[in-house]
Amino acid sequence: MESRISVHGTTCGVLTPPATNRLPRQLPQAIPGRAQIQRGSRELARCPRDCACQARVKRPRSKAPEPPLELEEGESLPEDLEGPDFSVEDPPGHRTGYVALIGWPNAGKSTLLNAMLGQKLSIVTRKAQTTRHKLLGILSEPDYQMILFDTPGIIQHQKNELDKRMMGNVQQAMKDSEAMLAVIDAAHKPLKDLAALQPGPDWSGPPLAMVLNKVDLLTPQQQADLKQHFLENSQAEEVFLASAAGGGGVAAIRDWAASKLPEGPSLYSKEVVSERPERFFLAEILREKVFEQYRQEIPYCSTVQVYNYIDRQGNGKDLVEANIVVEREAHRPIILGREGSALKKLSTAARLSMESFLGKGVYLDLSVKVQDKWRDSSQSVQQLGY
Repeated sequence: MESRISVHGTTCGVLTPPATNRLPRQLPQAIPGRAQIQRGSRELARCPRDCACQARVKRPRSKAPEPPLELEEGESLPEDLEGPDFSVEDPPGHRTGYVALIGWPNAGKSTLLNAMLGQKLSIVTRKAQTTRHKLLGILSEPDYQMILFDTPGIIQHQKNELDKRMMGNVQQAMKDSEAMLAVIDAAHKPLKDLAALQPGPDWSGPPLAMVLNKVDLLTPQQQADLKQHFLENSQAEEVFLASAAGGGGVAAIRDWAASKLPEGPSLYSKEVVSERPERFFLAEILREKVFEQYRQEIPYCSTVQVYNYIDRQGNGKDLVEANIVVEREAHRPIILGREGSALKKLSTAARLSMESFLGKGVYLDLSVKVQDKWRDSSQSVQQLGY
């Protein structure tokens, strides 16, 4: 059984951009044929400072000649395939690499990633363990390209298969990175976090910096004392004071991380800020609204699945069909609310955010489904995108 509600409306915002499904460390391959381009999802592009908000197709950085598109008689090259110009090479000494953000839940990792990128990419709520996926954010400057891993908060005692998958993402991000930022909530038991995150004496991993976040909640003297304690009692190369929500201290963190990257060419177009397709971000928007609206166990025992997304060209509204998946039948009436009022409220909030993200109207078809103990099943967790 399922419960369904549909909402719709229109608004304007930033249009986004095409992704190829590949491992992040692989250099992009030659552009696919026309049929695959038409089916391809879009990939989020950096919004220019003048807010022109022009969508750009991601063009691969392969030096091999691109195969010609197979055009039918009388057909011309689509305008949206012009894309960025890759005839300009990276300057000498250009750096490229991966930086992992790790830490306990609610330390501000996602907020820091968004601040480093200069725009919201990772969802943020007041609840712990909002981040479940290893999200790649791509920061491109003329002399470097930094690929940031936003990771789930560390779970010491993993209770189910979902917890194990999330911690697997953290471990993989640490292995793949050239530098690590350990983010610590400076206003909530920072010394306990230091003891838990401190690497052992035989640490041979990438360079590590400690980021004491939320220092705006401390006095200047408390900030100075805490930083000195971390400098004296940690193996971190550097300790930063930051207030990621307001952007304080972020520039110094970004500069340190960039200095640790090895020399190499860009792996992504300079306009691209994530390798994730639009469907992923639409699901994350909906999951963010679930975390914001519902309390207690509902955000943690539920997940979101966008099973259909149709990008309608022109003035047509995009179609988004999604499920909210819960673990028990008893959760369904909580999601629905009285006469469906809670689900309608959720749908409206999610649709408005989706429209702002896509820059066009959205028709959202939302259902509630029960998948018994999905967090405990390896097959279910994988099926639901983890």
